[in-house]
Amino acid sequence: MSAIANRLKKNWSTLKPWADKLEIEAFRLYDRDIPEYPFIIEVFGNHSVLWDRRDDEIDSGKEQNFEDTIAAVVALGIPRANMVVKRRARQAPRPTEETKGRQYSRKSRGSPELLVREGSHKFLVNLHDYLDTGLFLDHRRTRKLVADHVQRRTDARLGTRFLNLFCYTGSFSVYAARAGATVTSVDMSPVYLAWAERNFIANNLMTSNHRFINEDVLQWMKDGSARKTGPYDFIFCDPPTFSNSKKMEGTWDIARDHKWLIDQCLEALSPDGVLIFSANRREFSLDESFKDMDDYKVRELTRDTLPKDFHDAKARRVYLFS
Repeated sequence: MSAIANRLKKNWSTLKPWADKLEIEAFRLYDRDIPEYPFIIEVFGNHSVLWDRRDDEIDSGKEQNFEDTIAAVVALGIPRANMVVKRRARQAPRPTEETKGRQYSRKSRGSPELLVREGSHKFLVNLHDYLDTGLFLDHRRTRKLVADHVQRRTDARLGTRFLNLFCYTGSFSVYAARAGATVTSVDMSPVYLAWAERNFIANNLMTSNHRFINEDVLQWMKDGSARKTGPYDFIFCDPPTFSNSKKMEGTWDIARDHKWLIDQCLEALSPDGVLIFSANRREFSLDESFKDMDDYKVRELTRDTLPKDFHDAKARRVYLFS
């Protein structure tokens, strides 16, 4: 048995019972655990996606390792016909609005969407048509944290106005809405806003009770729209790392510009409001001005929100402003 077969079997024996118990159908099985097998494997029900992260020079001549990995996944009971292989030349920041021309552009057309469970929530994923699937698994625990906070307010008969910036396919919006929030979801891509609406419908949520706004988020914030439509009791903001989209003015760099965006979010919060800010950049450092604030306490939730099936705590940072 190959080294990768042994590792996948071991990971499967640990993660599959855990996922079944929690009714999680989409989870990460393997993330370059063995240097000779530079792949990421995620499971979606009876399907899987293998991200091929081989370096053309470093991994030259190791084609058999790829074939062994395919065989090891099939040995777990996932049919080869249900496996999708994706190639990303280098590690890129999590794509959102700025990359829809590349990461989010269609690789094929008309592939069927799969419905996967995440506890009592359901999400549509597309394993073929785009580089990414429509559901970021690393934020699973962050989504629950959001829902738990909203649910406590709902139980206390307090309404929650929830704003999801760079909402992508609306997974956080679904969690918040199901917990009782009235949700505003904002994204530049009409494709992903429509996808978000389908996710609402999949969870028996009335889309007419919530807002889906197709705008450049940065311009929308710059125009003061968050303040005008708020205040909001909870804001979730997961911006791109870098953007030079033709649909927006200038460029966006999270290291350079995050202070401005966080300030804009805080101005749109209600007096007891909460902001969760996520930065998908290695070696990200929050601006020093946020470490000693009069009105808000800042707590890093990076490790607290890292799911069992992920082990790289440096891939993103998560902060709570309350």
